[in-house]
Amino acid sequence: MTHKVTVDDDVYLVLTTLSLAWGVSISEAITRIAESKPPAEAPDDNHDNGAVPVHAIYFGTRTCGFFDPTTRHLTVTDGPAQGTYKSPSGASRAVLQALNPAVSPVRTGWLFWKITATGEPLNTLRHRPRLFTGTNHLPNPQTPAPAPSPEP
Repeated sequence: MTHKVTVDDDVYLVLTTLSLAWGVSISEAITRIAESKPPAEAPDDNHDNGAVPVHAIYFGTRTCGFFDPTTRHLTVTDGPAQGTYKSPSGASRAVLQALNPAVSPVRTGWLFWKITATGEPLNTLRHRPRLFTGTNHLPNPQTPAPAPSPEP
């Protein structure tokens, strides 16, 4: 049975883009969307330590994880690239290689990953002051500043 559906131009553009990206007809793209399951919620155990829930959608697959602003490590919690990576870019490379090995995995992870709560790119957190662990390289406020040199 076939039915006609009227959609706005912007919806049609999205459907066309998806069908081209997936290599299927528009009808099949709509079927994939209709039959897709909502993404499983990522475990919230990392959220208590200040980790930020993030996600990326690539090659029709949503991948979830957590970004730790202290270490700047990114942990992928689902999909074929599960694990903890030293950087968002390392995590994005792993996702790209797992989902589409034919494409170059060179990407900046700061733009690849989105903050789940806001949808903003992860790079909005990039320029916040980095929290240091262990030896702090910032001046100790308890140490008095050196006396100025006398002028001749």
